[in-house]
Amino acid sequence: MTKKVRANKKVRSIMKNKSLKASHELAMSVYKYTQHFPQEEANGLTLQLRNIAVGIPESIAEGLGRMYDAELGLFLSASLGLVSKLAYVVELSFQLGYLEESELDGLEEKIEEVKLLLNASIQKIAA
Repeated sequence: MTKKVRANKKVRSIMKNKSLKASHELAMSVYKYTQHFPQEEANGLTLQLRNIAVGIPESIAEGLGRMYDAELGLFLSASLGLVSKLAYVVELSFQLGYLEESELDGLEEKIEEVKLLLNASIQKIAA
């Protein structure tokens, strides 16, 4: 099989260390900051934020477990979509007064880091 079709182990190792770690840290931050959300949001924004945040590293991990780069690319693309979705729900939570500005800033920084890592990984796979 050609290098483009078969998984590039070096790229996957780097992604596992960086993309997965950064997205895990993002999910942990979301859990931390949503602990003080109002109880009436337990099945609303709290649950939604947490599900989206956990979906990002889950999708990356699942993609890393696939045999071919094309499959991995699909999961990374899905993760990138989830990151954008998370950014919106984080902003909504801030506007509703559920997040402090410092929490918003921290989450936005982590979101941007994960976006950059995912974009770089997708470009490496596509090359």
